[in-house]
Amino acid sequence: PGSLDGWDAPVGTGLIVDESAAKSDAVEATEQDGADKKHVPGVMGLVNFGKTCYMNCVLQCLVQTPGIKKAFVDSDYKSLIDKENPFGLGGKLVNEFAILTKRMWAEEWCESVAMPVDFRSALGEFLPQMGYDSDNMQDAYELLRWLVDSLHQELNQ
Repeated sequence: PGSLDGWDAPVGTGLIVDESAAKSDAVEATEQDGADKKHVPGVMGLVNFGKTCYMNCVLQCLVQTPGIKKAFVDSDYKSLIDKENPFGLGGKLVNEFAILTKRMWAEEWCESVAMPVDFRSALGEFLPQMGYDSDNMQDAYELLRWLVDSLHQELNQ
């Protein structure tokens, strides 16, 4: 288990800060449950790294929204990307969001947790306070408003 601001997080709390520990916990849980473990698409934890619990909360809410899930899992969004919009990243944020959404809704079981590092990186290009060098706590509501608006800007034609 990793440490978050000097606090040692017990295994299984979701406060694991390194991916290798998260993957080993997922493998251990799978081995313990064996063939009895049933994969449920859309049910996947997101690993907190740094202070990303607010981001993970927002992502979990958005990927569970039926219209958003359908648009990104079925790749309906691709034809709507506006690469010329000066308020967007040419589809980079949208594509990272789609990759994460597809991974979380995969029909075949791949893992029980994901670490949204690439999504956070794309987010950091828009919002410097979200970059890797920042561990500032952010507000989930503000991120939700900003993210929905940014996804709209990248898909706005």
